[in-house]
Amino acid sequence: MYSFTVRLLLFATTVFCNVLNNNTGTIKVVQFQLSVPLTQLPSQVLQQLHTFQVDTWSVHRDYSANLLRVIGAADTQTVHELPALWDGSAVQTFSSLSTANIDSSQASVNTPVHYHTLAETTAKLSKWEATYPHVAHVFTLGHSVELRSIQALKISLGGDIKQNNYTKPEVVYLGAHHAREWISTEVVLCLANYFLKGIEQGDPIIRNLLSNFEIWLVPVVNPDGFVYTHQSGVDPVSGVSKRFWRKNRRKFGNTVYGVDLNRNYNDDFGGPGASNTKSATDYHGPAPFSEPETRAIRDFTGYWKDNTTWVNSTKGLVNNVLGCISYHSYGELILFPPADTYSRGRNHEFQSNLALEMNNEMRRRTGNSYTVEQESALYLVSGDFCGWWYTKNRGKACMSIELRPGEASSQGFLLPADQIKPTCTESIPAAMFFALYLQENKNVKNWWTHRYHYKVPTAPTAPSPRPHPPGPPGSPADWHIDIDDNDTGLVVILCTVAACVMIVVVFMLAYSWKITRRRLTAQAMTGDVGAWGGGAGGPTGPVSNLPSM
Repeated sequence: MYSFTVRLLLFATTVFCNVLNNNTGTIKVVQFQLSVPLTQLPSQVLQQLHTFQVDTWSVHRDYSANLLRVIGAADTQTVHELPALWDGSAVQTFSSLSTANIDSSQASVNTPVHYHTLAETTAKLSKWEATYPHVAHVFTLGHSVELRSIQALKISLGGDIKQNNYTKPEVVYLGAHHAREWISTEVVLCLANYFLKGIEQGDPIIRNLLSNFEIWLVPVVNPDGFVYTHQSGVDPVSGVSKRFWRKNRRKFGNTVYGVDLNRNYNDDFGGPGASNTKSATDYHGPAPFSEPETRAIRDFTGYWKDNTTWVNSTKGLVNNVLGCISYHSYGELILFPPADTYSRGRNHEFQSNLALEMNNEMRRRTGNSYTVEQESALYLVSGDFCGWWYTKNRGKACMSIELRPGEASSQGFLLPADQIKPTCTESIPAAMFFALYLQENKNVKNWWTHRYHYKVPTAPTAPSPRPHPPGPPGSPADWHIDIDDNDTGLVVILCTVAACVMIVVVFMLAYSWKITRRRLTAQAMTGDVGAWGGGAGGPTGPVSNLPSM
């Protein structure tokens, strides 16, 4: 029992999210007004929420107003038991609308933009590999609990794409640690398409970047859970639509499944923000790296074994990863480590400024911006990927980006398919800035003491075939935003060239006809048609005195 009292305030929006379940699955949005400063909120409160098996999808804090908003899924009886946590204060919750008629894919596969299944994602990677055999290659990093492949696409210029180029550092982009966060997979696919089209169309910034770096993209870290979310129906244990499944599909006993992969890394394992209850949505697993999915990412990226010894990627695929971005949804947030403490990290100034400038570049290019904050400002998390990677790699850059929609949106994980393209469009500038900054600072020896600084990278002098408005002073050198996974850009270039050729031909024909008319006029004035009229000679009279025509 806690020393402070919590009372419920009526939340303005009565419907938080649509659930693909017309039976017992409901979404709860509960906002609490605290009688003490929010900074004094014990972390055990959230732990007790997990004990009550409330799927806390997000916990948002407003420190200026001492407001705590908890969003999640639970049955009505469970939520009405929650007041016991806070001296029996009254609680009212809001249930979602039934959406039984909504297709879980949110769009037909025949529409131009849709959420990709795992099979479609795998096919897309294979297509890119076949289309760009010298710059793109698919690697299998490992296998899931249910023996599905965890695939990565490597993109680079120069050397054998199938081998490790030990002279190049790497940047890694990850999607779908959590199965229901479909938009994270789409953004990673959009990035792959963006880099490949940039190479194909001769973009100097992208070609320069990929001549010095290897880009690695892992669209689906959690393939088993991802497949489960694309199935119809309700999860028999939680009573919530399968579309909202978060964990992998590790089986415990007869009915309990899943480990939260983003709580299974070996950084403050089992600490705040992770549950030791197997049925909880944020169950951290029986041990650090107990899951084959997290072991695959660990062994792929490499890590520090201790303060002196670098343990390289066991597969020999990478040798110097300089930074990672792990995509999630939702909330429109750019989060930097650490996540397991409210204290600042050792290189807070570097991590925070890099995140701020990533957001600034997004705003310059697209007009939209995200909230930038330390990850623990959202809520404490232990055993997450970025917390582990940042710590074990001695302060190197790692960002957790929560994509669309915004945290107050009623769409939640059910982001409509027509939001894929705008989400990708605003994600590309941040991802590009991240890579360009690392390119500029690739020779840093000690990231713990590194101070943020950035200068505009020097691009080759050759003009880009896809010009676009330059950014303001201080922004990176010009680079375009193009996410369409088709040959539209190439077609536009070819059509433009063809049009230019036609214009030149028409101009030359018109000019030729003008000269011909002058010659004919001169011949008529001198009476000598020469070769133009079948004779042997040409015009004999002066043409310089002819009237203009």
